[in-house]
Amino acid sequence: MHTLAKNQHHNSRLCYDFLQQAYPNGTPTFEQLVEDNIINGTQLVELAVCRSGGLDFCPVGYNQDFLDGSDVKTVTVLKDVSIKRNVLKSGVKKRYKTTSYVAKIADVDKKIGVLRIVCWNPFAEKYQYFRIPPSAIYGISKLKISFDSTTFEPLGIYKKFEVASFEEVSQKLSKREMIDTIISNVSKENVVTQVDQLIGLALDLSDINNALDSIKNRNVVLNFKQVKEQHDAQSH
Repeated sequence: MHTLAKNQHHNSRLCYDFLQQAYPNGTPTFEQLVEDNIINGTQLVELAVCRSGGLDFCPVGYNQDFLDGSDVKTVTVLKDVSIKRNVLKSGVKKRYKTTSYVAKIADVDKKIGVLRIVCWNPFAEKYQYFRIPPSAIYGISKLKISFDSTTFEPLGIYKKFEVASFEEVSQKLSKREMIDTIISNVSKENVVTQVDQLIGLALDLSDINNALDSIKNRNVVLNFKQVKEQHDAQSH
């Protein structure tokens, strides 16, 4: 659920009724509100993305922030030091320390659509932005974005989803991302509505086929094709 949807039904009343009790010495400063976590950074980013991209908040907000299925995530790159063990051919056990730089986001398996990630990298002293489609996180619960230990630039499979600016991470979904979202969430229960949405989006069948070809996670494609084949067989 996006942060703004959680308390919107009584938020204004609570603020007006209890502001004086919370701050009896007078109207709080911006710094006080931030320190007390009244102004929440993630909530602020959600609102900034919404207004920058002209997006619509989902009024319910479970597993998605916006009506297009996408979700905003804020994360910080951390230095991860771990001890690993290795057994040499001689049978000698050896321990060694490894250092990596990662940004971790939990519970991504609950999300429906594109992850709009605003990532603070303190080692590079800059924000880095990602738009990761649901097919790229299909079947995993924790997302880990790795960064180079020298340049602190992203590595691995998620590197290609980096975008250059906050404006880009906030843009409305491309047709490719819309198709990816629909395909990644198809099931026996919703196949009719999902296929109808695909037909409404795609100018022709080639759009769908091109999207399927570009999705690297074969489990997503296989699941979609199997469910659609069962649906088509039952329709005849």
